[in-house]
Amino acid sequence: MKSFILISVVILGCFVSTTHSTAQLNIEEQNIPDIGLHINAIAMTSESHGVTVGDFGKILLSDDGFTTWTIVPTGTKKELMSVAFYDSQIGLTVGADGVIYRTTDAGKSWQQQSSGVRDTLKSIAILGDRAIVVGS
Repeated sequence: MKSFILISVVILGCFVSTTHSTAQLNIEEQNIPDIGLHINAIAMTSESHGVTVGDFGKILLSDDGFTTWTIVPTGTKKELMSVAFYDSQIGLTVGADGVIYRTTDAGKSWQQQSSGVRDTLKSIAILGDRAIVVGS
């Protein structure tokens, strides 16, 4: 069974080590539906499959290389801040008021999980079979 560790902290800063690379970054606009929301995070499980999360509990799912997007209902209006996947099927999203949702079908449906906190959960990282969640 996949588990997660919940850590509620305020992160003031971090140090990042970078190296120089000659790789070129190509940015191209995608056809995300204009539904008046901010997208806070994206998780890609392959070159053609990805999930975004954002305002008003909105989750967008693409299965065709980001050509079309489907709105996936969550049942919440709370802002979702971060999303991450353990593998191609199982993932988590976190957000305002301690909300956590889990998917076991690559993002096609999401079930609410208890976090035990009311603080905003801002970021999630998957490490093996564990998730680390941080917030304020």
